[in-house]
Amino acid sequence: MIIKYSKKITQLFRRRASRSQKAGKELENLVENMFKKRLMLNVKTNVRLKDKNGDYSEIDVVYGLFLKTYVECKNYSNQPVPLKDVAKFKEVLILNGIHPHRGLFITTSDYVPRARKIGVKTIDGKQLKTMQRLSLPIGITKCFLYITGTLLAFQYLAENY
Repeated sequence: MIIKYSKKITQLFRRRASRSQKAGKELENLVENMFKKRLMLNVKTNVRLKDKNGDYSEIDVVYGLFLKTYVECKNYSNQPVPLKDVAKFKEVLILNGIHPHRGLFITTSDYVPRARKIGVKTIDGKQLKTMQRLSLPIGITKCFLYITGTLLAFQYLAENY
């Protein structure tokens, strides 16, 4: 399963600009599945938000119950993500009353240096590959911790009540 996703990431890196919309959608699906494997809660794609001016924006991936994280995915294979793309995402978050530190910008390439410093978390292609590779082990570990915590809570309640 891990090899399958690793191959998909490699294929995304090789996409040409003419198929960029399809490649972008594939990246969004890949990121969605990665977060689900990490047992992130309430993972949704293509979430439409209405800002204070009544305009709609679409966020690629959103996850979390109470503290949501808003994810923008860009599949740039041969160029770094420019500052204007990250700044635009930050502005969309602000217009929707979301603090920029709740934003996460993911790309298959890299960023121009200033794009990493404007208050939105960034994940480049190299980091994405590492995250993808570790998704299943992290999900299994989280599952084990949830089960262990639940069993300990039941044991505590049984002994004290």
